[in-house]
Amino acid sequence: SQPAGSQPADSQLAGTDFPSPGEKLSPRAPDEAPPPLSGSGHSLLSDEALAFLPVNLPPSILALHVCEGALPPRGIRLLSTALHSATSLRALALPGCGLRPGDLPPLCALFIPQGAGAPPGCALRHLSLRRNRIGDAGAKELFAALCAGGRAGSCVLESLDVAANHLTSATLDPLIFLLASLPTLAALDLRANDLSPTPARAAKAVAQAASSSPWGFKTLAALNSLPSLLHSLPSSARSRAKDLLIAVLANARLSDLWLDAGLLEPKQQAQLQAQLARNREAHQRYLDHANAGAAEPGYLLAPPAAKGLLGGYGGGGWHGTPPMIGVIFSNPLACTDAAGRVLPMETLDVARERALICDSFSEARRAVKLRFEHATTDRLRSLVTLGTCVGLHYSGHGDPNYLSMEDGRGGAHFVPVVKLRALLEASFGKGIASLRFVFVSACFSEAAAQAFVEVGVPHVIAVRRNMRVSDPAAHSFTRAFYLALAVGETVQGAYDIAKQAVVTSPSVPAGEREAANFLLLPLHARHDAVLLPNLTPVDRWEPPAEPAVRLSLPIPAAPEAFLGRNVETYRVVSAILDRRLVTVVGPAGIGKSSVSLAALDYVAQRHCFSDGVLYVDARRASDPASLRDALAARTSLLNLSPGGAYAGGYGGGYGGGG
Repeated sequence: SQPAGSQPADSQLAGTDFPSPGEKLSPRAPDEAPPPLSGSGHSLLSDEALAFLPVNLPPSILALHVCEGALPPRGIRLLSTALHSATSLRALALPGCGLRPGDLPPLCALFIPQGAGAPPGCALRHLSLRRNRIGDAGAKELFAALCAGGRAGSCVLESLDVAANHLTSATLDPLIFLLASLPTLAALDLRANDLSPTPARAAKAVAQAASSSPWGFKTLAALNSLPSLLHSLPSSARSRAKDLLIAVLANARLSDLWLDAGLLEPKQQAQLQAQLARNREAHQRYLDHANAGAAEPGYLLAPPAAKGLLGGYGGGGWHGTPPMIGVIFSNPLACTDAAGRVLPMETLDVARERALICDSFSEARRAVKLRFEHATTDRLRSLVTLGTCVGLHYSGHGDPNYLSMEDGRGGAHFVPVVKLRALLEASFGKGIASLRFVFVSACFSEAAAQAFVEVGVPHVIAVRRNMRVSDPAAHSFTRAFYLALAVGETVQGAYDIAKQAVVTSPSVPAGEREAANFLLLPLHARHDAVLLPNLTPVDRWEPPAEPAVRLSLPIPAAPEAFLGRNVETYRVVSAILDRRLVTVVGPAGIGKSSVSLAALDYVAQRHCFSDGVLYVDARRASDPASLRDALAARTSLLNLSPGGAYAGGYGGGYGGGG
């Protein structure tokens, strides 16, 4: 309790129950009972004793810590009733109280808004549920309540401790939603959970299952290689972990995040720590200015409570972090038909469209961020659910019934419109997405665009079903549309300007007809919203930089006349992602080096290898010794020792790119 008229520092409340980074944690087994009640203080915490809390818990109580094992059955429900009356309570710790998913609804109700403009029932800033048994189900319910409160402004939670609660990788998606929806969250502890099952643990589980079957012992010998095999296969948990990293990198408030070792790769862990350090420094600068009574400098972030769901949009304009538009390109090399034949796909001029979009914002000279990705369903889901993008631009091959994506291996992944809608509903159903507009830049894209409309995107641009548009028409429309948006036009105004640009373009002979093929959906809705109001002018707009890689030496360009080799390039790309060594063989002059270069450029653009790609010209290498010298000369430019990953070959014969 605090004397009337006095207020404790946040640090006095925040650190009372959070473990230090070096503390060792271990979760209680699912069937293990909480510690027995002991001591005179604990003996008072019975159901009957808790029953008087709703009328006797004084409003001056600012922090409440229930000792481990001291909460009796049904105690959380009585305690939650009391908490609703404790409107000044700022810190609550319930460590080791045996809480299960069914115990959380009363606690979750504290954070959910009771109506438009209604104040929160309990303005908690610090919550510790360490060493309980809430599991994935309880965590999802808790995170959903915090998300709802964060979006409504009724939840101001700053620190959350769910360490040692039997959480698995299934919790990562709701956690990503939480980081996008609760702008006040500054500290989060997730240690001693199974967020990233190790290959050794998976091998042990499989071995136990195998040994329990009549024939299981015959297969145990083969399981010895399972950990290394699992390390070499794509992991959905690792993909979710990368999404978690992206969510943190897009978060300007989170300052402390405790994770178990192994969830992130060393390079990702370094990125995470750098972002957390930047957030701590920025928040400290803000506090220093606030404590000094000075006005906040323009380069400092606004306080979290002032930020809206769209990353800084406050209704009259953007403040703090500039808005972001996600751009995804689908440019697969080949596809497989129903008979299993690999067929080439038409190559799109992705570089040209990227340059046009960048030119629009460069000419407008407004503070807007662009994020370029290659279109896989995983990347689409991340951009939609992270809640960091105000707009989404898709460019790819069109089909009346599908949205063409990449499969991550050089091939096409045709996503039926029904499945696209289900993917979007899973994201938008959480209410997290901040998308205000989507531009589906593909022929026949009306059906795919309608899927975005049906999940709540208010403004969607597409091409009429069963209609094509030429590349010059698409380019003219795209450049004019984004330039108009950047300078503050409404969606309808930007759409009309873009159509007129197609009509008057000298490179589009049938301008009137092609302009009529662009649609603004929903057809009968109002589109008079200004999506990018009052953007900050900049002297020079810089396009987004490519991710830094260790192997940054350039790759030679493929010949200009390199056509008709998409299937071969696809096979090389697929092989590179599967094998340690790939050799392309064939007669002299048939194009082995060109195919190899095209494959390397494809995987380099998509950052399939985190350290990059190294090209070694080995045309003069006639024996292993000279090949080693060529590799050594190339790696010396990067201060690397020979033996790393590389690509090269003996051109002019039966050699190839490896």
